[in-house]
Amino acid sequence: MHKLMRRTLVSLSLLALPVVANASGARVSGLNVPGDYVKDYTGIYTYVSGVGSVGNLVWAEPGNSGNNAMGAVLGNLWDGKLGTFGVTMRAAAPTLGQPMFGDPVTTTSVGFGDFNFNGEALDLMWGHKMGSGSLGLRVNRSFISNEVAAGTAEGNGNNGRNIWGIGAGFGFAMNSNTDVEISGLFQNRSFSGQNFNTPNAAEDDGGSTYQIAARAMKKSGSNVVLIPVLKMYSFGRSAVDAAAVTTDETLSGWSFGLAGNWTLGSDDLFILGGNFVGNKFEQTVGPNPTTTVNETFYPNMFMALETHTNSWLTLRFGAQNAVMFSAKQEVGPATATIKQHVFSFSTGATVKAGSLTFDATLTPQFFNNPVSATFNNGLGNDPFGRVSATYSF
Repeated sequence: MHKLMRRTLVSLSLLALPVVANASGARVSGLNVPGDYVKDYTGIYTYVSGVGSVGNLVWAEPGNSGNNAMGAVLGNLWDGKLGTFGVTMRAAAPTLGQPMFGDPVTTTSVGFGDFNFNGEALDLMWGHKMGSGSLGLRVNRSFISNEVAAGTAEGNGNNGRNIWGIGAGFGFAMNSNTDVEISGLFQNRSFSGQNFNTPNAAEDDGGSTYQIAARAMKKSGSNVVLIPVLKMYSFGRSAVDAAAVTTDETLSGWSFGLAGNWTLGSDDLFILGGNFVGNKFEQTVGPNPTTTVNETFYPNMFMALETHTNSWLTLRFGAQNAVMFSAKQEVGPATATIKQHVFSFSTGATVKAGSLTFDATLTPQFFNNPVSATFNNGLGNDPFGRVSATYSF
C-alpha cells in the first residue's frame, strides 16, 4: 500500500475504531498530568506495591523515541499462590520511578532530569497481597563492559552509568475510604573509563541515587477521589576524570501536591490539581566556583479530561501551567534569575483493534485539521508522538 495512503488510514482509524479503557504510557502523556495523580499501571515503577493490583496485562511501547519496550504483569502463574510477577524489556533504562521517555515533562522546564542513558538488561517485579496490605519488590540492572588490551571500560562514561537498582513498596487500606502507597527506590550507579571505547582512570566518585514517594487515594463523596502526593529524589553524579580532577555533582528535588479525580457521566474522568516542585543542581569542578541552579514551581497547576464519547472512542485533553516558575543560577557570586509561567498542552485518543487497545498522543492541531496535523506536525515520519498497545486477560 502506498505510504501516503497507509498514513491517512492510520490517522482516520484513530477516530473510527472501538476502544476499551486500558492504561498506558501514551494515555498518561495524553492526559498531561504528573503520573502520581492518576491511577494507571505505569505507576507501578514508582509505587511498587501496585504490581499486585494490575491484573494480567501485556503491553508494548512501539516507536517510543527510540526506547521501544514490552512488558507483562502476570498474576495467574501457579494460580497466584506465589504472588504476581512482572517483567519489562526496554531498549534503554528509564529514570527513577515511572518511565519518562516520551512522557510530558511535569517537574522541570530548564533541563532537570536523569542524565543517564544506558541499555537496560533486567527489570523484574514481584507483588504479594497480605490481608488489607500489598507488598511489592523490584530489581533492575543496566550493564555494559568493554574489555580491550588497554583495560576495561564499564558503562559509557558519566552519562551512561551501569545500574544496580532495588525498590520496595507497601500499600494498605488506612480505612474504608482511603488507600495509602509508600515506596523507596535505590540505585547504585557506577562507571570506569572516559567512555565505552576509552578505558582510563576516569570513574564515578560515590554518591547515592534514590527516590522516596508516598501517596493516598481518598474517596470523598460519591464521584471524587482525592490524591495527595509527596516525593523526594537525589541523583549522585560525582566523578573523577582521567587527569584526577574531581567533580562534585548532585541533582535533587522534592514535590508535594493534591489532585481530585472526578468520575463524570459514564465513567468519564476529570482531573484538577496542583503541585509545588523544587529542583536543585549543584556542581563543583576541581577548584572552580560552585555552580548552583534552583528551579521552583509555586505552583504547577494541571487539568485533564478523558471522555468516552461513545462505546468505541475515547478522547483526552490535558494542560499544565507553572503559574509562578523561577529558575535561579549562581556561579560564585554571580546570579541570574528567570521568572515566568510555563504552559504545555496535550491531546490523545484510544482505539480498540481486536484484543489490543491502542493509545496515542496527538499534536494539539489535530482536531483543527487532522490531515495537516498528521503530515506537517514536525515529527517527520511519525504522525503520532507516542503510541502504546495493551492486552489484558
